[in-house]
Amino acid sequence: MSDLTISTSRWLIKLTKTFLKGTPVATPVSVFTTLISQIAMMMAFLMPLKVVMLLGAENIPSYFPETLQAIGKNTLILSLVILSVASYAITVILKKISDKTTERGVKNLLEKTQKIIIFENQDNFASKAYTKYTDALAGLVFFVVTIGLLSIFYWDMAVFIIAVLFLAYFITYILYLSSPSLKTLINDKSQPTAISISNVVFLLVFLYIVFDFLYLTPPEFIIGLITIIIGRLMLVRLSFTASYLFTLKQDEGKINALFFHNQAFLPAINSHHKSVWDLLKNQALENWLVPLLQEATADKNIGDIANKWQQTRLNNIVVLQAESKVLEKTFLIKIFEERLASQALHESTLMLADLDSEFPCPPFLLATMIGSYHCHVFDITDHEFLPFQEAIKLNNVVNEKLLMFPPSETLVERYKRSKALLWERIDKAMMDRLRMVASEKGKQVIQEIEDAMPDIKSILRALPLSFIAPKPNHLSLLKDSDDQIISFHWPTWVIEPAGAGIDPKKNNDTNVKDAIQSAHGHRAELLQFPVENYELASLLSTFERNFHQQQYEDAIELLQQALTKFTELTPDKAEHRIPPSAQQ
Repeated sequence: MSDLTISTSRWLIKLTKTFLKGTPVATPVSVFTTLISQIAMMMAFLMPLKVVMLLGAENIPSYFPETLQAIGKNTLILSLVILSVASYAITVILKKISDKTTERGVKNLLEKTQKIIIFENQDNFASKAYTKYTDALAGLVFFVVTIGLLSIFYWDMAVFIIAVLFLAYFITYILYLSSPSLKTLINDKSQPTAISISNVVFLLVFLYIVFDFLYLTPPEFIIGLITIIIGRLMLVRLSFTASYLFTLKQDEGKINALFFHNQAFLPAINSHHKSVWDLLKNQALENWLVPLLQEATADKNIGDIANKWQQTRLNNIVVLQAESKVLEKTFLIKIFEERLASQALHESTLMLADLDSEFPCPPFLLATMIGSYHCHVFDITDHEFLPFQEAIKLNNVVNEKLLMFPPSETLVERYKRSKALLWERIDKAMMDRLRMVASEKGKQVIQEIEDAMPDIKSILRALPLSFIAPKPNHLSLLKDSDDQIISFHWPTWVIEPAGAGIDPKKNNDTNVKDAIQSAHGHRAELLQFPVENYELASLLSTFERNFHQQQYEDAIELLQQALTKFTELTPDKAEHRIPPSAQQ
């Protein structure tokens, strides 16, 4: 406990010296204005309560000082109202001064360190760090001043608050070291945790005041009342101070790199935060791996498990292979980091749907939770991972196979309630953006597409729907026992008009045509429309992808190809067999 406290205190003292040396005026002014602002805010909070108390009484209560009783009730009420308004005004004015001073102080500090850009938004980070520091320092001074006043008028309470705070700190520190869940809570939610602790401390303060007035030797009633109000405000400010100091310490590396000379920024893995990688530690792995596979196989006798990590280039997702010699099975286990929970849920929605047995994914066994992490288990017995060089040549294979498997009506309805389809996403805003960068010929193409858009959307809307894997990961491809290419990664699957998601080859549409011809044996409905309709869907989905990647020239070229395809499909609705833009 002492080591951490001492090291943190030394670092804060060092930081204070750096700030005072770099900004000898701005830092004290910022702290002073913040402190006075906090006191003014406290006054602005107290005065209306006093006014309400006076308005509800026939005379000035006897517990008010004699000097206030002498000036009369109405005069006292008006005086308190004026003081309350003045306190609010002072708070606002000093806050503006503090903000300006902080901005100037940060600028001076960064200019004196003369460092290049270290990380994104470093100026904004520096400003927030400096503001937290001045607020924290002002909060500490406010606490000391308040405790000092209490020690004069209510000595017992001042001692009690200090004792309870020390006890709360000691208990929190012990739990922080011994309880991983509480450690994670404090690291991730330091401010709410500090506020919760301050609430408990205030409750104890309130109970002590009640006990004191009932059984001990209390001060005057007005002192007790003011102590409750000021104590509450003081503890709230102290909770913010504690959380600010804690977050500053968490960002020590960045702060040192920004404000201290001869200190570089070294990004490091944050060991304070719980991570999915913690599950791979030996003891942790033993605790969850066997029970997980027992649940996935519904078999308690799975024997010893041999496991290894699988490289996949999937950020924040741990992928393991696990082999059971007793069952003669191999499993693939995917564990998602907490922030990828939405991807895991989206994948499990597809995997748990009524999919065809030939759907291009390995048999899905289980969707469950390991602690706070989503986990999916697949059976990859007799499957093999494709070498990367082979996998990158198979960009379209999975999406071409997906044409064979129509999504169920239930899944389509659920999907439509949540997400927009291709014809709903291509809109006027996209065309307006393209006009900003288009040539005159490009602008003509855009205008013709806009004119034809209602009919184009009607064509897309009429097409059968299909699954698409929009962001294939080459290292997630497997070859099953029948030498079929499948994928175990489906966190971004979508439903779109058939043909979308299959990249059209430049000057050659056989890619889409071959895919439709291969799939129609499984889906006879694909033959209800000419292949050009599917090629149009392919062109427009590729256009959308290029647009979002800001490849605007390529996007406009795809619009021209789509326009040509559309006019070939609907000569009766077009003024020209080939649009003017395509004739130039």
